[in-house]
Parts: sequence; C-alpha cells; structure tokens
Amino acid sequence: LFLSIMLIMALITDLKYTAFFGNYGRNNGWFQYLGLTALFLLTAFSFNFVTLTKLYNLLATLGVIVAFYGFLQYQGIDFLDYADTGLPVIATLGNSNFASSFMGFAAISLLWKITDIKSITLKVVSAIILVGQTYVIYVSQSSQGLFILLIGGLTFIGIKYFTSTKKIGVTYFSLFGAASFLGLLGLFQIGPLTKFVYQASTTYRGDYYRAAWGMFKSHPLTGIGIDRYGEYYRTYRDVDAALRLGPSSVANYAHNAFLQLLATGGIVLFIAYLVMIVVVA
Repeated sequence: LFLSIMLIMALITDLKYTAFFGNYGRNNGWFQYLGLTALFLLTAFSFNFVTLTKLYNLLATLGVIVAFYGFLQYQGIDFLDYADTGLPVIATLGNSNFASSFMGFAAISLLWKITDIKSITLKVVSAIILVGQTYVIYVSQSSQGLFILLIGGLTFIGIKYFTSTKKIGVTYFSLFGAASFLGLLGLFQIGPLTKFVYQASTTYRGDYYRAAWGMFKSHPLTGIGIDRYGEYYRTYRDVDAALRLGPSSVANYAHNAFLQLLATGGIVLFIAYLVMIVVVA
C-alpha cells in the first residue's frame, strides 16, 4: 500500500526524476524506499534468535572494517577519490554523522561479542578493537556515535549484569534514566549537561522541522512532491532560520523521516508508512 501510493505520486508529479531517484545527495525517491521496504519485510519475516546472532556478528565485523577505513581517512590515506567534504571521517557512508552513528551501533554488537566469547585472548583483542573503534568515532567530530554507544552499551550492561536482583536493577536503571533525562534536557540547552551534549546542529534541526511542518500544512493531502523538500525549503523556512545561517543557506532534507514524508507525500502516504512500520515491528 505504501509503495503503491508513493508510486502513483511519483508518476503524476512534474519532476519524475526527483520522484523516482530522489534529490542529489539524499536520494530518497521511490527506488530508495522500494529497496528499504524489501529489506524491512525480509528482515521481519526471517527474524529469529539464530539469525539475530548472525546479525550481531555481521554488524560487529562491518563496524571493525568501517572503523579501520575511517582511521585511514583520518590519517589522510584513502584509495577512493571522494569529493572533498571537509570532514575527517566519512567512511563509505559519505557523511560523518552517518559514519559515526553506524560505528556506534556496530560497537554495541562488538561489546556483546566481548561478553559472549569464552577465550580470554579474544576478549582482550576485541576490547582493544572496541577502544580503537571508539577513538575513530571520537575523531569523526560527530557525537552521535558516542551517544549511541554510551546509551546502548549501558542498557546492555544493565540488562545483562544488574537485573538478577530487583533492587539493584531498579537502582541502576533509575540512575540511568535520570542521567538520560538530563542529557535530553542538555540537547535543548537546559541543565548541567548542556556543554557536553548540545551541538548547534540541534538548533538547525528545529529550523528544518518547522519548515517541513509548514510544507505539510500548506499541502496536507499530497505534500509538495516526493523528495522535493530542498526546492521549497527557502519558501517555508521562518525568519529565525534565514538569519541563523544566512539567507543563502539551504537544506534538502527535513532530518526526520516522518516529517519528510508528511511534507513531501502528505497525510495519506504518512499513514501508510506508519502502518508498514507497525507491521514490521
């Protein structure tokens, strides 16, 4: 249903190339969602604890490979002629935020692997690799991967080691929840953790969100056109957004998948997407 609605919208739009292939640099057109939907459904139908273990192993291995490649990039060694992004580590994902986030997720799998294997030697080697991977995340100049690793790692450790006794488990996760709440407040420049977690990009995302909401309100049923957020951003941004980065600044994505679909596909496509997510979950 989701793919059919999106296909119809792609066929009737005046910019069919953008609708099918997406905006350059993001490529969130129909073909992208066709591939993602296939992966979502295949994963959902094949999921079990055996494949889960394989997935953890694969993710841990890929994380090590990506981190090693990212380290080479950081040292100025790269065998692929990427366009200069000005970022120290993009790995194979083209963006430091994407690379950092992926390595953060993969590092959680590696942490699981360290606790699962029996060999002391392999544990030590894996721990050294984990430290190296964390270092590459740090030098990528994107804190997303560090937050993902910290939150995911502490959650995993809490479940594995502190849930056998109810009192200890409640104490651990109460402290963890309080620290997480303070970190969330810090993202909005509130509280003592602001200087550790706040980044200017958080404010920019608010600008992108408000522009996306404006696009949706003006075209609630069909949106402005598949992946055409970039063409309309300057029209729908507010004065704060225009002054913050300058009038010539532009964004080609809402930085939120749900708002992106609301803005570019409207409420019908958005509801179909939510239904698919619930089915997969």
